[in-house]
Formats: sequence, C-alpha cells, structure tokens
Amino acid sequence: MTRSGGESRFVSRGGVRLHYVVAGHGPTLILIHGIPDFWNGWRYQIAHFRNDYRVVAVDLRGVNLSDKPTGVSAYRISELVRDTVAVIDDLGLERASIIGHDWGAIIGWWTAILAPARVERLAALSAPHPVCYVIAKEQGDIYNSPDYLAQMIEAAPGDAFDARWMSLWVADPIARAELEAALLRSDVESLRNFYRANQLDQSVRLARIPPVAAPVLAMYGTEDRLVSREAYEQSAIHVTGKFLSIAIPEAGHFLHQEAAGRVNGELQTWLETH
Repeated sequence: MTRSGGESRFVSRGGVRLHYVVAGHGPTLILIHGIPDFWNGWRYQIAHFRNDYRVVAVDLRGVNLSDKPTGVSAYRISELVRDTVAVIDDLGLERASIIGHDWGAIIGWWTAILAPARVERLAALSAPHPVCYVIAKEQGDIYNSPDYLAQMIEAAPGDAFDARWMSLWVADPIARAELEAALLRSDVESLRNFYRANQLDQSVRLARIPPVAAPVLAMYGTEDRLVSREAYEQSAIHVTGKFLSIAIPEAGHFLHQEAAGRVNGELQTWLETH
C-alpha cells in the first residue's frame, strides 16, 4: 500500500516493467503525469475520485519505480502509447478514460489517435492537440524557463540535473520532498529522452493524422506561459467527438495541484456529462 492508500502494481511490456497505483472502485480513470512529476502528482485527484471511480495513476517509463530502458528510441511516442495500452490490458479493460497532464496529456492525445478503440474519453490538461502544439512551436509561441531548457530540453548527456530545483513548483513541503526523492530514483537521461525522441515538426504532415473521435476536455490555466490560449481552442478542429475547453483562472501550468478543487469539480462535471 502507498501513503495515498492505493495499491502498487506492475505490468511488463516489451521487457519494461511499469509501475502504477490503483485506488477505489468503479469506472476506471487512468491518470498520466507530466515531467517533472510522478504518480503522486495526482494525489488531490486520487483523494477526490476514489469514492466513485477506480483511479489508476501511472509512473511513466524512466520515472520513479518504473523501469528505465536505455536509448532515445525507447521513449518514442509510439512506445509510450503502447505502455498506456498495456496498463489498460492489465486492468482487464477494452477501453478506459484518460486524464493526462503535460507529457501525460500528450500521451493521452496520441493514444486517442493511434489506439482510438482503447480510449473512452480524454481530459488533456496543459497540453493542446499535437498539431496545435507543433504550430505554436513553429511560430515561436512555446515558452520554457531558461533553467528548464538547460537541464532538460537542450541538455547534453551527462549535464547537471537539479532534482531539488525541479521540485520547487510543488507547494506542499512533504509532497515536494516526495517528488524530489522520486526524481532522484528516476533516470535523468530517460527524462531528457522524452524530448529527444519526440522532436515534432512539420505541422502540415501532422495535420494528416486522423481526428480524435472520443469526447475531449482540454483544460488549461490562464497563467500558464507554455502555450497560448488559441492553441487549446483550435484543438477542437482535430476532434470529431464532443469537445470542451475550460480555462482555470489564475492557475499556471500545474493547475491540477495549484487549483485542485476547481479542476476536480470541472472534471467531475465533465465525467458525469459524458
């Protein structure tokens, strides 16, 4: 049992053992964290939804208690989608609802694109549709802090990584220490390989990918500097299922923690509606 009261489980796929935590009973919600984070980044959502849902929070490959395969290609989006499908299979499901944040939302989008039969609905937090993200990138409309760029996106193998600095975005001191410990258990080059393996470009080519047929909720904080509001609104163009975008006032990139009550309420309403 984890401190959240959930049960730790593992599933192996392609020689990689993936860790996830299960709490509660009912329809399944799969929660996929971003970077830098781990499964416990969803603690507020686990506590809120576990009474009515079976909440499943994963550790991405390379992170915390999941295996850390070597090589950039091990972190291609196709591998990350297969990991998600492996968790769905391990839970004995044909399909599941996915709630993702940051990289977890990107994986959620691509799972809905590449394995549409396995996704019942998708809530994407702090990450627009991949085409909209690439368009924003091509227009120079993506912002990352200089320190994050240096330590993660532009880092060479072996460059310094400050787990303490990467954890400072967490307000609660206990949870911040837990994230720092999880990042120290993670593999730094694995974290960087998420970026190295998925340098998306050519928005025209990506625009040919099939639209998302599942219902989609795109949620973002109004103070998030990563990408513009327009990128989230324009995600609707690439969704044939029912699409809803919600802006959370005064919240930043980590809105699921910064404004957990508001985010949980919006998610609850959306889940009950769809």
